[in-house]
Amino acid sequence: MSIRQQLAWLILGPGLLLVSTARLRGQETPAAPPPDAAAAAPGSVPLAQAQQQLAEKYRRLEDLLFKMADFEATSNPRRAALLRQAYKQSKDRLTQAQLNTVVDLLEKRQYKRAIDGQETARVDLQDLLQLLLSEDRADRVKTETQRLQESIKELKRLERLQRGVRGQTESAADPRGLADKQGALADRTGDLAEQLEAAEPARQGEPPAAADRADPAGAEPQAGEPQDRDEPAPAANEPPAAEPGAEPSDAAPQPSDAAPASPPGATPPEAPTPDLPAESAEPSPGQGNASPPPPAGSQPPAAQQRVREAEQRMREAQQRLAEAQKSESLEKQNAALEQLQEAIAELEEVLRQLREEEKERVLTLLESRFRQMLEQQLRVYEATQRLDAIPEAERGRDLDIQANKLAFEQRKIAGQADRCLTLLREEGSSVAFPEVVEQIRNDMESVSDRLAESKVGTLTQSLQQEIIASLEEMIAAFQQAQQDQDQPPPGQPGEAGEDGAPPLVDALAELKMIRSLQLRVNVRTQRYAKLLDNADDPVGQATTDELRQVLTELGQRQARIQQVTRDIVLGKNR
Repeated sequence: MSIRQQLAWLILGPGLLLVSTARLRGQETPAAPPPDAAAAAPGSVPLAQAQQQLAEKYRRLEDLLFKMADFEATSNPRRAALLRQAYKQSKDRLTQAQLNTVVDLLEKRQYKRAIDGQETARVDLQDLLQLLLSEDRADRVKTETQRLQESIKELKRLERLQRGVRGQTESAADPRGLADKQGALADRTGDLAEQLEAAEPARQGEPPAAADRADPAGAEPQAGEPQDRDEPAPAANEPPAAEPGAEPSDAAPQPSDAAPASPPGATPPEAPTPDLPAESAEPSPGQGNASPPPPAGSQPPAAQQRVREAEQRMREAQQRLAEAQKSESLEKQNAALEQLQEAIAELEEVLRQLREEEKERVLTLLESRFRQMLEQQLRVYEATQRLDAIPEAERGRDLDIQANKLAFEQRKIAGQADRCLTLLREEGSSVAFPEVVEQIRNDMESVSDRLAESKVGTLTQSLQQEIIASLEEMIAAFQQAQQDQDQPPPGQPGEAGEDGAPPLVDALAELKMIRSLQLRVNVRTQRYAKLLDNADDPVGQATTDELRQVLTELGQRQARIQQVTRDIVLGKNR
């Protein structure tokens, strides 16, 4: 069972335990217990034990989060970061302590406070599940986007075909021969409507998963019971007469107080059922905190309804064509076209929202990663300065060791830059930004090589300064892109790509990055000119192999800037 399935299972537990505790709420006893307190005690002990089992399962799950974060750190840094965030959230909210507190309250039969504690724990677990589910959010959005694109394409084909049939109807003297063609088009429209309707339960059937249906308290599993929503689990041992607000007719005929160990099926289903929708952690479609907010993966039912209505109008048009009622069939065909156009508009709006969500996710992810790289790069730069401050006479093996450690750290930062470069290239709407990241990565590798050779002087530090400046520019650009997405400025340049997807950054941001690339080439050219025998010679020649190599690399970088600029002019970033 995966971490998310275990957590979804744990969410359902507090929900059902909360319902069971609510039944005992009226049994809170003062110093002098009433005569029926003895009957309530047997029910409270299993409930406290069930809560204890739930707390222990959560403790093991919390430990697993911590261990899995370390295990995934090398192979999947993104998942490791998510698991660490989930572990930190659990510790910050004191979820484990809250569950243990509820156990103590149940043992003392303080049911009102126990109910409040269970509700707090349930909300915390739900939020934690949402955080863990966010890892698959990108895949779900991508799949839903592709499905919507195919649906829109099919709707547009149907619209074109319907226009063709309408044109033939207008020009035909006897429209009876078009009835079969109109019927075939209606069948095709009905197939699309069925596809749209079939996709809806899959989207609404997101968290909690099937594992949520297991028993909530770790007692006897009841996953196979068909009426699992009515299972009170550990509360099955309690006398139904203790339920607050229960009708006499609901409690009197039930034999549950005579059979404490009876299965959940022996508990009256009509009592817990009204409570569960409000207290249980299993959300209904479109309800509760555990399901993703629209528009992600939510298709407007109106779009499905429009397609169904278009099919109905086509059927009616087919009938009118068979009866040679030309004007009536044209009226139905126009109505079908109108419904198809409205369905296209509604699906395109959902698709636009999904693309905006994906763009925001990528921007946030990139900004976070670049901030992390910047923090690490600053530490490496400061350490390099400290090594450079050591007098030459005091340098020795210790400096070589420290420089090699910095080289290793620098190489790790370059690996993060390489992952960001892959992400930008996969996104595909930017040309200048991937080039900037590629140059940053190359500079990081150059710095790592120099540090490995214990070169901690001015040239190494100047390269690090350029890397830091580039990272800061990238972070600022991603921040600006997020602000523009929230409040687009009037007349903002940049257009959507051929598939209608909004670009990650606008054309102005691309041009700013090209300008920064060119400025860095200019600065390096001036720096390398100072290394010549005669810095004032306008036609100076490099005399060392190292200088020739860096000048060759600088020329290649200038050529890449020219190519990137040309790609933007030709619209290859769209």
